[in-house]
Amino acid sequence: MDVVITIFKAEFKGKADLMQLLHAMAQINEVDGALICSPHTGKLFDFLGILKDHKISYGTHFNTSREK
Repeated sequence: MDVVITIFKAEFKGKADLMQLLHAMAQINEVDGALICSPHTGKLFDFLGILKDHKISYGTHFNTSREK
């Protein structure tokens, strides 16, 4: 199952140092005013925990389709 986390860039005002930590845990792409994050294998709960601890709002999307 692939997980994609969307975070608006505005959530990081005054929290620039947090971006380095998140980049170490996920592949992050910038799209307009948002970040599209795909946590590395085994890092999902750590990634979400950091967002929660820093009161960062986010959206999650799951791809549950299986390819053969």
